[in-house]
Amino acid sequence: KNKVNSDEFLQDCDQAFFRTCQKSLEHTLPLSSYLLKPVQRITKYQLLLKDMMNCSKRDEEAYGHLQEALSTMLLVLKNVNDSMHSVGIEGFRGSLLEQGNLLLQDSFRVWEKDAVFKKEHIRHVFLYERLIILSKKRKKQKTANKTVYSFKSSLKVRLFL
Repeated sequence: KNKVNSDEFLQDCDQAFFRTCQKSLEHTLPLSSYLLKPVQRITKYQLLLKDMMNCSKRDEEAYGHLQEALSTMLLVLKNVNDSMHSVGIEGFRGSLLEQGNLLLQDSFRVWEKDAVFKKEHIRHVFLYERLIILSKKRKKQKTANKTVYSFKSSLKVRLFL
């Protein structure tokens, strides 16, 4: 929401002022390139942690804390990435929230069994705690810059404890 607001603000403002500031500071990129979406900021944290680890000695206590923080940030990145993919599922009639946590998502190849000529399909699978969803990845929508997945089928998952 803030990114949208900042983009609107830049459009409404006097662009000459920002260009003058950019020129006087000798910045090659316009102000809009520095305004990141929160999701884009998350990817920067793991890079910062890696840089900090490179500047630390392995035998220091701080190094262990940085390593733990990096592991946590990589997990956060994976969860954000998985969530961003799952919001693109279209045509699923149930509630994704009722399927439990999203454990894994990835693309794989499927071959038609009874076809005269074997035909390959690429499908995207979403593994939730209670359901596996098979979908077909479609092109990104130009306006929303969002990946969309067409729901194809699902399989219930039974946990054996």
